[in-house]
Amino acid sequence: GYLFRNAIILEMVPPRDEGEKWKVQYAWQDTALHPATEEVDTKALRGGRVEVRIPFDSKTTPGIAGTLRIVLSEWNPDADPED
Repeated sequence: GYLFRNAIILEMVPPRDEGEKWKVQYAWQDTALHPATEEVDTKALRGGRVEVRIPFDSKTTPGIAGTLRIVLSEWNPDADPED
């Protein structure tokens, strides 16, 4: 058996201009395919990193609940996005 089994669609769009925020949307795929429509806020971290937190809950007994934490960081700062 398992305590939690699901898939998530996660869409993350970086800011185009300085001062804008990331646009992050998600959707759990527990019953069928759904587009990512649930918006979630981001949190700025040191070093230009960004944190995204997405709650989950199996809603079963026994079960599990928690938060999926994703930290985004720039991995190739010298790359030209227009190339």
